Amino acid sequence: MHEGHLKRKRIFRWGIAQKFIFWLFIFSSLLTIIITAVQLYIGYKSGFNLIRKSIRQVEKSYLGGIKKSLWISDNELLQTQIDGMMKLPDMQYVGVMHDKKVIAEAGIFQDKNVIAEEFPLPYTYHGKTISLGTLRIVYTLENVYSRLIRNAVVLLLSQGIVVVLVSCFIFFIFYLLVARHLYELVNYARSLRVDTLKTPFTMKRGQIQWGEDELDELAKTINLMRTNLNDSYTRLKGEVLERKQAEKSFQKSETHLRTLVNSLPDLVWLKDPNGVYLSCNTKFEHFFGAKEAQIVGRTDYDFLDESLADFFREKDRLAMEQGEPSMNEEKITYADDGHTELLETIKSPMFDGKGTLIGVLGVGRDITLRKKAEEEKIRLEKELQQAQRLEAVGKLAGGVAHDFNNMLSVILGNTDILLEDLSPSNPIVDNLHEIHKAAERSADLTRQLLAFARKQTIAPKVLDLNTAIDGMLKMLERLIGEDIHLVWRPSDNLWKINIDPSQIDQALANLCVNSRDAIKSVGKVTIETENVSFDREYCLAHRGFKPGDYVMMAFSDDGAGMDKDTLANVFEPFFTTKGTRHGTGLGLATVYGIVKQNKGFINVYSEPGQGTTFKVYFPRHEAACEELIAVKPEIKKGNEKILVVEDEISILNMTSTMLGRLGYSVLSASTPGEALQIAGNLDPDDLHLLITDVVMPEMNGRDLAKKISRLHPGIKCLFMSGYTANVIAHHGVLDEGIDFINKPFSKHDLALKIWETLHPQDKAAK
Repeated sequence: MHEGHLKRKRIFRWGIAQKFIFWLFIFSSLLTIIITAVQLYIGYKSGFNLIRKSIRQVEKSYLGGIKKSLWISDNELLQTQIDGMMKLPDMQYVGVMHDKKVIAEAGIFQDKNVIAEEFPLPYTYHGKTISLGTLRIVYTLENVYSRLIRNAVVLLLSQGIVVVLVSCFIFFIFYLLVARHLYELVNYARSLRVDTLKTPFTMKRGQIQWGEDELDELAKTINLMRTNLNDSYTRLKGEVLERKQAEKSFQKSETHLRTLVNSLPDLVWLKDPNGVYLSCNTKFEHFFGAKEAQIVGRTDYDFLDESLADFFREKDRLAMEQGEPSMNEEKITYADDGHTELLETIKSPMFDGKGTLIGVLGVGRDITLRKKAEEEKIRLEKELQQAQRLEAVGKLAGGVAHDFNNMLSVILGNTDILLEDLSPSNPIVDNLHEIHKAAERSADLTRQLLAFARKQTIAPKVLDLNTAIDGMLKMLERLIGEDIHLVWRPSDNLWKINIDPSQIDQALANLCVNSRDAIKSVGKVTIETENVSFDREYCLAHRGFKPGDYVMMAFSDDGAGMDKDTLANVFEPFFTTKGTRHGTGLGLATVYGIVKQNKGFINVYSEPGQGTTFKVYFPRHEAACEELIAVKPEIKKGNEKILVVEDEISILNMTSTMLGRLGYSVLSASTPGEALQIAGNLDPDDLHLLITDVVMPEMNGRDLAKKISRLHPGIKCLFMSGYTANVIAHHGVLDEGIDFINKPFSKHDLALKIWETLHPQDKAAK
């Protein structure tokens, strides 16, 4: 590559003669251009003055005749005069106007490259001056420019020919007297070798002798230098033989040291006190993307951004000032392949035998994997803490849900019974409605706690997310209010998901309330769906993502947005920015629990003042979709015989009263043993339905149902509980064919559930 570079330099090299002729040509060309420009300017001024002279001639010779023609209204004579004026050199247009109306004209008026003049046409009659109009004349400069261009071409061509001829003559003379002898000298110098040092340089000056000149003096100097070189070579030859022995020994030890340094997995380099590189190993070459020979003699500023180079220089200075090694971390990007590493760098000042500072030795060790391991450890610790908090909330929810929901069942059930018995005009009815609303809000709070803790009992169905969201739109519009515009953008051919439809409703409602509270006045909420797939490489680069096919639901608003601190706690239970009495802090925590319970994941993107976007990812399900039909429920009554088992007497009495008012024949038991005794005294076909609590002192509801089913093979079973404790559900998911109702429940909910349990064919038809 180096030889090719030298060849290209020889091919495109300019000798002294070429350079001399080049600058002579440049000077002559510039002088020619200047002279031509002056002559053109003189020609332009001359043409311009001729036009001015013609204008004065028009003013002097034609104005009087035009005035007379206008006064006597002789338009034919006027036109003849104007046509005569058009014959003047460079005349483009002549026109006579009066009150902006053209009386007579000739030529074509153009306003580009012209000189225009207007002359008033007054006429004195009986001492009174009368305006007859205005004479407009327009001269074109095109002819002037054309003449200038022709003159310029002639001048440039003639001067150019002269310049070329003179330059060629001077080049020939210069080559004959100087350049050819310089080429002889160059060829002699190139041919000099150790074995040709005794051959003198002779110059061929021709037959005509003019006496010695500078070239002869140069030839004598070259021969003197040749003699000195020959003597120096003889002396150095002996010294070189002595040094070769020392160099062999030094090269051997240096090779061992170089091999050792290059074998290190760390970056190693040496700089002088000014930051100039003196040496580096192979690993460091990859960092700069250059060989050591290209790095030595240069500084960080030749390879790196100024800010990073300043950082490295500051750390060098610190090590030199302290006089002892200093350590710091540096994130670098390798120039050869673009990968990044986090280095733990130790910089040590280097001193010679006299204690003088000679530079800084640097060693950089890759700690990227170690740092990632530390970060992963911190992340896992945070996840463990989150899991522990989740478990604590789950234990809290599980501990209070059963008893709390039992109490709420009594409140809701007895309130329903009282509302049935009282006239709507009774003043106590309003109070009962308020009690009913408060109990429902309390029940919803318990459901949210269970949802976040993933303890909520669910009945998943394979469904189309677009259909589920579409059925919620009207309710969501009422929820966000008229000032907020709801935009729905469903994706076509959306994959199916397996989820409890009520959880979709619950998640959408909580996200909607969150967006509504974030928008101060007028705004927009957008719901979108899309099929997405993530491979393993993508998930490794994006924390929180999991490989597979997902159905994505994006919920965006243009509200106030969130800062980083709020984002870090957005899914924490009881965390809220809305202040007291404006939120429980369970809305987004509930959404998080629902997503996790369905093996999905959720990400949030937000900046203050830029709005917020929640992206929820549910796993794709391959099975066929179950059709969801919204049917307005109505209370169903019956006359079947039902056995109710509940260890809470208040709930037992309330449930029995509800069933009686629905027309059913009711048998009640407060313990599993009592229930078995009652069932044993009945004929096998005389009991149609068992309604039992799940958690009871003697045995759980599932075991009780199995025993009663042996006594009454055709009996249906409806489980009720405030918290399942995984007795009838695995991880909160109901087994296929099990009927369940959550406490607390209303008379309306109980009636519908009993009808669905006793008449499964009606449920299947829906």
